[in-house]
Amino acid sequence: MLPENIVLLNIPPYCPELNPAEKIWQWMKKNIAIKIYDTLDDLEQKIEQLIEKLEGEIVKSITAYQFYLKAYYSIFKV
Repeated sequence: MLPENIVLLNIPPYCPELNPAEKIWQWMKKNIAIKIYDTLDDLEQKIEQLIEKLEGEIVKSITAYQFYLKAYYSIFKV
């Protein structure tokens, strides 16, 4: 049973552009790409820093699609 504050929205198959996790990966890649890291440890440290930044408002700003917001509003009449 899902908690009341979680709603499952079905997305079409083979639509990675609608998958919020894909937006997180794009954000991560944008923040580490086109940079030269001296070692893999430096790259790993940068990735860890980015992951630590991923909290509520940042995740919401990255993953908020109008598609999801409309579905949410239609379900909850917000």
